[in-house]
Amino acid sequence: MNIPFSGQFNINFQGDRLRRTASFNSAMSDVVMECVLPYVHDPRDRAAISLVCQRWYELDTSSRKHITIAFCYTTTTDRLRPRFPVLESLKLKGKPRAVMFNLIPDDWGGYVTPWVNEIAENFNCLKFLHFRRMIVRDTDLEVLARSGGRVLQALKLDKCFRFSTDGLFHIGSMCRQLRTLFLEESSIVERDGQWLHEIAMNNSVLETLNFYMTDLVQVSFEDLERIARNCCNLTSMKVSDCEILDLVGFFRAASVLEELCEWC
Repeated sequence: MNIPFSGQFNINFQGDRLRRTASFNSAMSDVVMECVLPYVHDPRDRAAISLVCQRWYELDTSSRKHITIAFCYTTTTDRLRPRFPVLESLKLKGKPRAVMFNLIPDDWGGYVTPWVNEIAENFNCLKFLHFRRMIVRDTDLEVLARSGGRVLQALKLDKCFRFSTDGLFHIGSMCRQLRTLFLEESSIVERDGQWLHEIAMNNSVLETLNFYMTDLVQVSFEDLERIARNCCNLTSMKVSDCEILDLVGFFRAASVLEELCEWC
């Protein structure tokens, strides 16, 4: 792409050092930034760019596709849509790490519900969603599945609380493009194993399934084998307690498996 140069060079001396600077008109800098910005992914660089001027702030707004909110109470849900209208990936952290050591009361906060409602209303094209140390309810998972299940590719519930396999049932039955389901170290109420059966029957693109260090033990090995057979790109499986001999059929079907981990 040829971009005409419409600035000028200025040469000046500072002591014994020769310095050359170039000044550009604003039109050219905007064109250059529009071409460069899609290749800038580091959030710190993006944040710095958005502070340069109003125009660059608008360019960042119209092109930012991933954000991480390190603490869910540092902003409000109603600011998400105006600031990042084309968002495709969101990582949201709730309770501080101290909650893992029982130093924070259970009712302290960190509810995912208002964020889920905002996502369901304004971000139906969200592909990657990561909640960490947050209170998630079954109704939240149902809303996510019904509103954006057709495009959701990765769902990570990382050390989350208060949901059950009923909520995972909705994810398994409606999120048929899901490539990653991550539940590691989450506190999950197990009612049955139907959620895994739904994944086995409805998903053919799964690449990573992780429910390591959870209390999910009602696992059908036939469903695991069916997942391996239907999902030809399955490369990672981390499960809760099981006998390795029960996975013989799974190993036969999982031809591209690279990682397997079980919690004893």
